[in-house]
Amino acid sequence: MSLGQKQAILAQMAGLLKALQDYPLPVSVKGWGGVTFDDSGAIVGAPMPSVERVEAFLERGLVVQFSGLESKQERSVVYVDFTTDNILYDPVIGCIIALFDYDFASILYLVYEFFRSFSTTGGSDSTGVDWEVAQAWEDELRKQDAKRPSSIQGVEKIADINELLGCLKSWTLTNQDYLRLNPEEDHKWNVRRRSEKQLIGLLDHMGF
Repeated sequence: MSLGQKQAILAQMAGLLKALQDYPLPVSVKGWGGVTFDDSGAIVGAPMPSVERVEAFLERGLVVQFSGLESKQERSVVYVDFTTDNILYDPVIGCIIALFDYDFASILYLVYEFFRSFSTTGGSDSTGVDWEVAQAWEDELRKQDAKRPSSIQGVEKIADINELLGCLKSWTLTNQDYLRLNPEEDHKWNVRRRSEKQLIGLLDHMGF
């Protein structure tokens, strides 16, 4: 597709993201994490098994990391897997007609969408960052007045926390589907060594 065609899709994706951010959560959802239905059919909060609490880190500096964040209470639907792979697009009419695969969606602080999603909207891959598409994505989010990393003060330290948790609980070492496809012990050890090296670097960076 041309950049103009990509930008038209990014504009629609920005609208979908803005709708998720603005969706009024039911009053029955009190906390953070996953959601489920109670016996009466109401949507309520539920544990999110992929999140692991690291007590030592929480005691030593979590409050400091969040101190510069302008708002700590902005909960929203975070889709978690918001990529073009999960969008049904009709090339005849040039429109997105469905956003599907909500199995990882959670109620989280809204910036987590950018830590988990959008790998196909100008993000890094084997060839590097497509800066033209990345800028177009930023422009479309700005037009929709959607929250995004560049508009959230203090987001850098939240990104550090996200990376730290990813090192402590690597997705590639805990996801059963991934492990089934990559059962070799050497592969697992290589992933673990990379995670440990990244963890040490992050702790040095954050002063811990």
